[in-house]
Amino acid sequence: MVTGLEGEPALPYCSVSLILPPGQSAESIEFIGQEETTINGTFLMYPQQAVRPISEGSSGKFLKNEAVYSQNAKYPATSTGHLSTQFMNGFSFGLSAFTPVKYNPSNGTVTFYKKVIIRIYTKNEDKGTSALKNISSSKEILTSVSKLAQNPEAMYAYPSRKSRNDDYQLLIITPTAFQSAFQPLIDMYKIRGVKALTVTKEYISSNISGQDVPEKMRNYIIQEYQNHGIEHVLLAGDVDQIPYRGFYCYVTSAGGNQEDYNIPTDLYFHPSTATGIPTATINGAKSEKTILFPKYPLPV
Repeated sequence: MVTGLEGEPALPYCSVSLILPPGQSAESIEFIGQEETTINGTFLMYPQQAVRPISEGSSGKFLKNEAVYSQNAKYPATSTGHLSTQFMNGFSFGLSAFTPVKYNPSNGTVTFYKKVIIRIYTKNEDKGTSALKNISSSKEILTSVSKLAQNPEAMYAYPSRKSRNDDYQLLIITPTAFQSAFQPLIDMYKIRGVKALTVTKEYISSNISGQDVPEKMRNYIIQEYQNHGIEHVLLAGDVDQIPYRGFYCYVTSAGGNQEDYNIPTDLYFHPSTATGIPTATINGAKSEKTILFPKYPLPV
């Protein structure tokens, strides 16, 4: 994608999504450009403009950082973007971005590297070790992990989870009053090869630790994922029956500004905050990647 800092030259960036060694987190990233090639001619790279909500309309301001555009030096000084560590189903990922392009704003020359090597250096961290508890043996999950990774072969360094006879795929959380009503759904899924189990909100509230019912539900989901390899969660009940963590939103519309701190949502139970499984609601080492580029990487 073509992007950049506001007012500075917009350049093509490539994403970096590398699986890190088990139990590790990303510490630093190294960019190694090879076979630098000059594109004939001189260019004025368009400055990145601010991203604005459609409802706000145009600001009428054209952003251009004149200090950057007057520099007689290669831009950007650093070819990589922000480096972060994220976890997906127990697998550690180093995420970042880089541009293979160098631009001299003063004289308009553009070069690019035909070959780029990206290295991510890692370190041991408790978060990475804890994430290993969420390793899954599900073919669907492993497929999703391999699609996200640019180095899927690194998956084989991770431990595998052994399946158990009491494993199941679908967890249904519902009030006691609704529990029996889901038996036909459970029977239907069983015919299709999906094992489902219901647990009541009341049981979770009485038997699982947590500061309130939403946290107890979240802890129970994590427990069942780690112990039984669940792949899906169904929160079965409206907001007055199934508690939730409120979602914040600030909206600007023709009717004015609206702000809400308590929008009902299942985001608190979402993969990014728990284990890496979908929810639905009724009502010291290094990872390396080499990337090759065509003759002209810039969009026409």
